[in-house]
Amino acid sequence: MLTLAPASIVLARQICSILKSPRAGVHCPCNPCTTKLKAFFCKRQRKFADPQFCLKIALLLGGWVWVSRLSYGIYCNLQESQVWDPFHILGASVFSSSTIIRRCYKRKSLQYHPDKRPKWMAKEAAEAIFIDLTKAYKA
Repeated sequence: MLTLAPASIVLARQICSILKSPRAGVHCPCNPCTTKLKAFFCKRQRKFADPQFCLKIALLLGGWVWVSRLSYGIYCNLQESQVWDPFHILGASVFSSSTIIRRCYKRKSLQYHPDKRPKWMAKEAAEAIFIDLTKAYKA
């Protein structure tokens, strides 16, 4: 990452200097000016077709693709690695007494029991939540 940004800036400046046309606003119909302009465009085409220049572009693009995939992988791993908190699952405070924890467990277990689940919830989802509630209560 530390080398990609400066290298991209340098390459962008090279591309801008290649693309900068001599006499951008002036179109002279004389023979020496048109010859010079044709030579400039031929030189530009040769510069873009240079294998070393194409290799630089390919390496920079590959580097940026690699950095973006690495960043996405880190983002996905951060989403997966969440801390399991039994108090959060039960809906109780960390400083709650055992009676309050028991009451929260009973309320949530009645709400998410697979046989007494809400109508909109699938049975498998209710079972998964009920298992998590039971594990959190036993912890």
